[in-house]
Amino acid sequence: MRGHRVQAPATSLSELKSRILVIEDDADFRAMMCMALESDGFEVIPAENGRVGVALAIDAIPSIILCDVRMPELDGHDTLTQLRTLPATKDIPFVFLSGGADMKDVRRGMNLGADDYLVKPFTPEELIDTVRARLQRHSERPTSQLPPGMTPTMPLPFEMMGSARATIAGRYELVRRIAEGGMGSVYRAKDKETGQDVAVKLIARTATSTDRFLRECEALAGMHHPRVVPYRAHGDAGEGFHYLVMDWLEGMDLARRLQQGTLSIDETRRLIRHTGEALGHVHRSNVVHRDVKPGNLFLVDGDIDSLKLIDFGLARGTDSAPVTQTGTLLGTPGYLAPEQVKDGFTPDARCDVFAAGCVAYECLTGASPFHGPTPMASIARLMLEESPRVRLVRPDVPEALEEIIGAMIRRERGGRLRDGQAILDAMNSAGL
Repeated sequence: MRGHRVQAPATSLSELKSRILVIEDDADFRAMMCMALESDGFEVIPAENGRVGVALAIDAIPSIILCDVRMPELDGHDTLTQLRTLPATKDIPFVFLSGGADMKDVRRGMNLGADDYLVKPFTPEELIDTVRARLQRHSERPTSQLPPGMTPTMPLPFEMMGSARATIAGRYELVRRIAEGGMGSVYRAKDKETGQDVAVKLIARTATSTDRFLRECEALAGMHHPRVVPYRAHGDAGEGFHYLVMDWLEGMDLARRLQQGTLSIDETRRLIRHTGEALGHVHRSNVVHRDVKPGNLFLVDGDIDSLKLIDFGLARGTDSAPVTQTGTLLGTPGYLAPEQVKDGFTPDARCDVFAAGCVAYECLTGASPFHGPTPMASIARLMLEESPRVRLVRPDVPEALEEIIGAMIRRERGGRLRDGQAILDAMNSAGL
C-alpha cells in the first residue's frame, strides 16, 4: 500500500497572514520560534509569560496560541484556564510547548481544552507544520457533534472521541494515543484482520509533511532487519491525514531508561554494538536516519539486547541533494553533528555516527557531550567547544571504549567513523 502525493493548496495558511501568539519564558527559544514563523509569512506576537500572554490574547485575538507549560509567572495550564473562560478567546486553537511533558501533563492540558502538544526540542519545520495543520483543522472543524453511535471516519485524538473509536483504512482501530510529536500522533491500535496490536502514526497532511512522510515510508518499507522497527503499511487516511502502520513494541525507549540512571560499561558496550548493527543496515540501504537519539532507540521489554531503531521521520537517501534551506535545523540539538547546523551540507552516514556517539557518551555520563539548558545553548557548545573525553567524567571507562566514542564524535567528519559498520568494526578490533 502506497501513500498518495498531495499537492499544496493554491492559497496556503501562511499567505493568509495568520496571527500567532507565542508565550514562552525562554528568550532564546522564543526568538527562534518567532524567527521561524515570521520567515514563513506569519504575523507573530511574543509574550514572555502567561500574564502578558493573556493580556495580548484579549487585545490582539490571535489565530492560534503557542504556550509553554512550565513558566514562573502564570504557568501554561493557568493561562489556558483563563483564556477558555473568556468569550473572545475561548475558541482560539491552543498548543502547549513542553520539554518534559508526561501523560499526566498531556491529559491535564487536554482536559483543560488544549488542542495539541508540541514536545521540545522541535525543529522550525516541525513548528510550522504543526501550526499549519492546527489552523487547517480549526478552519474545517464541524459545527455539530457526531450523531450518537456514529463511528468517526477521520482520526481524532483519543481523549476527544468519547466511546467512539476511529478506524483507519477500514482495518486499524485506534485504541489510545501514546505519543505526540511536532506533526502528528502515535496510537496503539488493533488490526481487525489479524487481531494483533500495531502502532499507527498519523501525520497532518501538508506539502512539507507529505514529502517527509513518503520518505519515511519508503525508507521503512525497504528495511528488513531485527534492529529496525518492522513496517506494515501506509497510505492516505483521508480528512487531511496520512497513516503509517508498524509493529507494536512493548518496553521503553532509551530516554526513559536513562531517567533511572546511567548505564554500566557493559550495557553501554552492548548498546553501541546494537546501534551499530541497526545503523549498518540503514546505511547499506543508502539511507541516513538523521535523528538518532535516546528517544528513537527502543528497548523491547526494557532489554538492551532487544534494541530497535525507530522513527524514520527525518530519514533521507544518501544521494539526496544538499540541504540548503536557511535557518532550518533537522534533528535534535545535543545530538546534531556540526555539519548539520550549516547551510548547504549533504547528509551522510557520519551524521548518524556522531549522534550515536553522543548517545553512548550520555549513557556513561548522564548527559550528551554538547548538552545545554536550551536548544540554542546546545548548538553554541557544539560550534564552539571541542569534543570532550568521556574518561574525564567517568574514569572507569576503558581507554579503548573512550577512543571509539571519541572517533564517533569528532567534530571534523572526515576523521569520524564512516558508518554503522565502521562502528562494529572498531568494536571488534578492540575486542569490545
